[in-house]
Amino acid sequence: MYGITATAHRWLTDYLLQRKQFVQVKESKSCLCNQIRDVPQGSILGPLFFILYVNDLPTCSNTLNSILFTDDTSLFLEHKDPNILINQLNYELQNVSAWLKAVNLCEQN
Repeated sequence: MYGITATAHRWLTDYLLQRKQFVQVKESKSCLCNQIRDVPQGSILGPLFFILYVNDLPTCSNTLNSILFTDDTSLFLEHKDPNILINQLNYELQNVSAWLKAVNLCEQN
C-alpha cells in the first residue's frame, strides 16, 4: 500500500517478523515468547513503523475526529444531546473495534 517493494520489503519483513521477548525482574526471567503484534521499541524506526501501521485508523469512522501522534491516538466526538452522543459513540467504537481486530491489534472474540 505504501509502495515498499522488493529488497526494502524483504528487509522490513525480516526485521519485523519472528520477534521474541521475555520479561526480567531483578534475577527472575520469564520464558521466551513469540511476539506477534509489536513494533520494536527503542529503535529509531519504531515510531515510524507504528504510525504507518495505524495511519488508516481514522478511515474506520466518518464521524469521529482523530489525532494520531507517534504511539498516542485520541478520538473525539461531540453532540449537544448526551443520549445521541452515547448512542453514536458506542456505534463508532464498534467500528473502531472491528478495525483493530482486522489489523490484528486486538484479540478476536
